[in-house]
Amino acid sequence: MAAHRGPPAPTGARHGRRPATVGDLALAHRLRAGLRRAVERNHDGQTGPDADLAAVLGELPITLTWTADGPTLQTSADGILGALSTIGLAAHQAAADDQWWRLKICAADDCAWAYYDHSKNRSRTWCEYGCGNKAKTRAYRARQRAGG
Repeated sequence: MAAHRGPPAPTGARHGRRPATVGDLALAHRLRAGLRRAVERNHDGQTGPDADLAAVLGELPITLTWTADGPTLQTSADGILGALSTIGLAAHQAAADDQWWRLKICAADDCAWAYYDHSKNRSRTWCEYGCGNKAKTRAYRARQRAGG
């Protein structure tokens, strides 16, 4: 099983037309940490803005434009900043579409990955079947040891 390997390692330092900078990497880490905290807060039933995430989103090149379909947010950059802006816009869209509550944290003690719950009744507990299987196997073995 190819669980949690994540995306393949980049083959080069370039994304777009210029090399990634230390600042790009720091911004990406701050965006990831802010989104992670927001998903954790959501998972724990907390609401309210996250000042750190708001600050990071404010640094991204996102513009409001008006088209024939009405106002729209879009990235005004390409390359790394464009990619990070696209992630920020996806988070905004999830909140605007009232889908943010579908973002959850895996219940497995040894995982804690964030995931999107596609289930109809939003009852998913684990990020993937492997995490659920391990948790259920541990619980079964504990019951067997306890004589149950």
